[in-house]
Amino acid sequence: MGRPEADQVRHAAISVLGSGLFYADHLEDALAVREAEVSTLRRFGDSVAGFLVAQGNLANSYSALGRFEQALPLQRDVYLRTLKLSGNQHEETLRAALNYVVSLVNLERFDEAKTLYREIIPIARRVLGESHEITLHSRTSYAQALYSDPDATLDDDREAVTTLEDVERTARRVLGGAHPNMAKIERSLQQAREILHEREGSVKSVCELKKLCSTCSTSQPRSAFSGKQWKAKAAQRRCTQCIDNEAADAYAAAAGGV
Repeated sequence: MGRPEADQVRHAAISVLGSGLFYADHLEDALAVREAEVSTLRRFGDSVAGFLVAQGNLANSYSALGRFEQALPLQRDVYLRTLKLSGNQHEETLRAALNYVVSLVNLERFDEAKTLYREIIPIARRVLGESHEITLHSRTSYAQALYSDPDATLDDDREAVTTLEDVERTARRVLGGAHPNMAKIERSLQQAREILHEREGSVKSVCELKKLCSTCSTSQPRSAFSGKQWKAKAAQRRCTQCIDNEAADAYAAAAGGV
């Protein structure tokens, strides 16, 4: 480029080149440029804020390529240093936190992700407002973390649906139905509803499952049997009421013989 590596104009040109390649979907080329940019800034110095922007852009390139393990430590560093530099209520801190927590979700570190979401979402709602894109994105990805967790409870799934329904209403009012982000929110809401419906059906099926008591010959629910009897073979399975009745009869017979 004809300019020394420490030249500020050179740095700006490299940054613009990396962003242009990134938004044109030349992701591998953008990554190479951004890696070179961060390496140069690390060697020749720049403002802390400028370096964090470059490092955040590099992390975004890794994420776009699905290389979340490489993106995560960079995003964590950007978040913590931005937090220290600007405080927890600054827009750039909340943006850095969102980038970091999305990678936690992509790596299925759901507990860590949900803990951080519950810290940043109330701040975003209070400071930036319900309709700000960071607030909407944070709440959407929080709901995705809830229903994507294999250990999610029904309450988690219901919270995910409720959250996305609220986000969908707000986004439709602010962005309009034709905005590209609306399609993403609607897909997430549909998926959350499907997962909730499926899990509610599974719980209902378990609750409605019945087995036959070999003594009274009636089909009864799980609650009518002890754990041992529920697992027993059909010919030996007896409900709790029949066992109690048999014990009472045996006691009465023994008492009558005394």
